[in-house]
Amino acid sequence: MLSFSLLQGLLRHPTTAPCNIPKATYYRACILVLTGKDIEKNIQYSIEPTQNKFNAPREVSVIRDYDSFISFTDWLPVKSDLFLYPLNNPVDTLHSSVHIKVPMSTHRGQADRPMGPHCVPNICLGAVGIHTKVRLFFPWLYNPDRKDVELTFEEKKGLYEKGLIPVLHELSPDTITNWAVNYEGVLTHARKTCGMYQYGTRPFPGNCVRHFSHDLAQVLGSELPWATGMLLMVQVQGVKEANQHCPGDIDQAEDALMMTLSDFHYNNLMDEKHCYVMLASRCLSLDMLISGAQMPIVNSS
Repeated sequence: MLSFSLLQGLLRHPTTAPCNIPKATYYRACILVLTGKDIEKNIQYSIEPTQNKFNAPREVSVIRDYDSFISFTDWLPVKSDLFLYPLNNPVDTLHSSVHIKVPMSTHRGQADRPMGPHCVPNICLGAVGIHTKVRLFFPWLYNPDRKDVELTFEEKKGLYEKGLIPVLHELSPDTITNWAVNYEGVLTHARKTCGMYQYGTRPFPGNCVRHFSHDLAQVLGSELPWATGMLLMVQVQGVKEANQHCPGDIDQAEDALMMTLSDFHYNNLMDEKHCYVMLASRCLSLDMLISGAQMPIVNSS
């Protein structure tokens, strides 16, 4: 897993450490990419010597892929249309680790400290296309004794009635004509005859998304004290092999990265510290391509 700014530096200046990145971090990334060894964690990613042995003459091609993306920001870097959930599906709440920690403050006056996002109460706000989820995180609701990171009924009700509806009505009143006026109405409309719920989405125009996230944070912070310090997470998944490229071709690699992040404000993400691109690499030989087989060497985040 590489941070977005570090990946950009590697693409643009593959032999020079970017000025805003510590040299130790830069060379750790270089060594990991070139040798498969993480010198900080002392982990060596290796090939199976018998199965993956090279016998000359043999030509090998290396293919790299950007297979997922995660960002944590205090604004929403989405420029495409956003599809909001009036009623969130608990399945989309982040319960499992994403293997990174993000600085968060859990109460007023406390300095930020690294926290696993899956330990912080959160809710899936919406989606961008079929591969991207947008979640809201509320560090001030964190309590080590809390049983579940799923928001309670009262918390969801406050988020909907004091945050979503007022902000949507102010920014784009035409988009909420089919929204219920209160959270109880949402539950009534979504409940099916079998007693289960249908988790539909409502569209919101991409040109208003940035204002929406800013206004939502302000309104929630003033109306609901526990919403202070809210963070937004964007997660792109399920795009394996969609952005493959040759790692030796810098232009091709950057084009593939821009394609991966085509729904987002690409340049603005450069200034963010907590944006991560997951890489996957594999090695293919000509004889295996002819036979239709693939030989994985490294497939790690």
